[in-house]
Formats: sequence, structure tokens, C-alpha cells
Amino acid sequence: MPFNPTRLKFDIQSSKPTKLTMTNLRTQLNALNFKCEHTLEPALEKYISEGMAKVPEGKSFLVAILSPKKSVERRVGALSSVKDSPIKSVNDIAFADNTIKLKSHDGSIEEYYLERVNGSFCFPNAQDMPRILNTADVSTWKPSYLRFEKLSIIMKGDNFDKLRTDDFNNFKARSGSETLTESINKTDVDTIKELLAKLVTNTSSRVLFGLTKDDVLPILINRLGLMDTSGDKFEIKDSMITIWANNPTSGGEVDALGAVNSNWVISGKNDSGSDSKKNGRSPVHETNFSVTTRSVIYSEDDFLEGDYKYLIGK
Repeated sequence: MPFNPTRLKFDIQSSKPTKLTMTNLRTQLNALNFKCEHTLEPALEKYISEGMAKVPEGKSFLVAILSPKKSVERRVGALSSVKDSPIKSVNDIAFADNTIKLKSHDGSIEEYYLERVNGSFCFPNAQDMPRILNTADVSTWKPSYLRFEKLSIIMKGDNFDKLRTDDFNNFKARSGSETLTESINKTDVDTIKELLAKLVTNTSSRVLFGLTKDDVLPILINRLGLMDTSGDKFEIKDSMITIWANNPTSGGEVDALGAVNSNWVISGKNDSGSDSKKNGRSPVHETNFSVTTRSVIYSEDDFLEGDYKYLIGK
């Protein structure tokens, strides 16, 4: 994708990236029915390090994560049922008081939550953003919130696909759409490490210069808690929109602003052979991983504004 450095106004401020704690990851794995000795905290710390070693160090910064409302509610249902889980309600994962309503080019609306995770940068008073975005009086909106809303609408799957199909204003040259499918046939622990690395690598690789490792880890927070994988067959589906910025300044300007819409499916079957415990071996998961990523980069307001108006018509 072509990139011409300019300065784009985007009011974000420095923040401390939210950490993926061992407690959080253990809760997610227990929700997936991984409850062996490998989910004890010393082992998990080692597995995170090994998984992240496969992720290249980048230079861009996570600003926000949006997830479909139904996705967040499913994850809460799975994670809240785990013993001693810190997740009790939607408000523990996202700003639950308000939803972000993303309109499609056909007029339909899908509701999203802004998740409670920070990268190295965040919006001031991010908890108020859903309320601001749903306010009818646009004169009260800050420019950064307007850009956030417009970029989020552009990244909604059907909107993005329309821009690609119509190739509005040479959109294909300014965006990317890729699908990766791989099979993993390993023990549960090695499968976990592979999935951790693949989820973040496929998102970060679509970001200009990639995300820093501190900004990659928040992507994994409360991400895997969707359903129990203890049956003969299992399937996990989820999606998210990540918004990032390149080279932010203290004055609220960036070289580039972009987003990645990631949709993935993790499916497979568990080892149905002889009893693993009796044979002293970990169960093998035959896992298929498929992720579709849609990505775009903006370095000029005119392109962002033009794409938005083409979809919404105003």
C-alpha cells in the first residue's frame, strides 16, 4: 500500500498498555477446558514468552479495540462460569453502559462495544466515547471521535467489502484483504502457543510497521473465552476491529491512522484414541485455524472522509 507521510490530527494520549496476566490467561484456558498442570502460572508465563517470541517487534501503537456486542456477551458467559474468574459481567470486559452503533451502507446497524484495554495510547475519557458517538448533536463531537466513528464504520465488514468491490477512489491500493488457513496437530499446550502467536501476528502484520510487543499483548485479553473445547469436536468464532496509530506526537498528531478487522475460526477435534492420562501424555488437538483480515491505512483526511461519505452518503 502506498504511504505518503503527512500529519493527521488525532487526539490521543499516552497510556500504560493493559497487561495479559497469568490469572487472566488461566481463566481463558479453563473456560476452554484446558485444566492440566500446564495452566499453572509458572508454565503459562513460559508459554506466553515462547509464543510472543514468534511475533516481530513493531513500531505502531494500539489505540482501541471494538468487538461485536454478541461476541463480548458470549465471552462473558464462558469466562464468568470459571471458578475464581475476575470476569463477572460485560462491564469487566467492555464499557457496557453504551454501545457503538455502526451503520452499514444499506442502512442496517450493528452494535459494538469498546473494550476495556489500552495500548500505549488511548483516547482521553475513552469511557465516554460510546455516549458521544451515539449523540444526535454532532456539533458536540470532538474531531478525534468523528474520525474514530468514521474509521470504525469503514472497517465494518460489509462496508469494507463494498469499498473493495467498487474500488472507490482506488480503495484496493489503500487497503488489504487476506485469508490465512492453517492446520495445527499438536498437544493442547503447543496448540495454545501456536494460536496465541497466530492471533496477534496476523493482526500486527497488517499494521504499518507492525505493533510493538507491548501493544500486541492486550489483543489477547479475554479473547479466547468462547466455549468449552472438551467435546469430540469444537468451534470457536470471534472478530474484532483494532485501531492503531503511527508516530503519535504529544500534540495529538499522527503520521498514519489505520485499522484491522480480524475474523477468525478455530475448529477441530480432540484425540479420541486411548486414554491420554493412562499413557501419561497430553491430549492432541487437531485444530484448524482460519483468519480473514481486512486492513486500511490513512495518512490524509480527504481519503477517510471520502470513503465514509461514499458509504453513508453524507
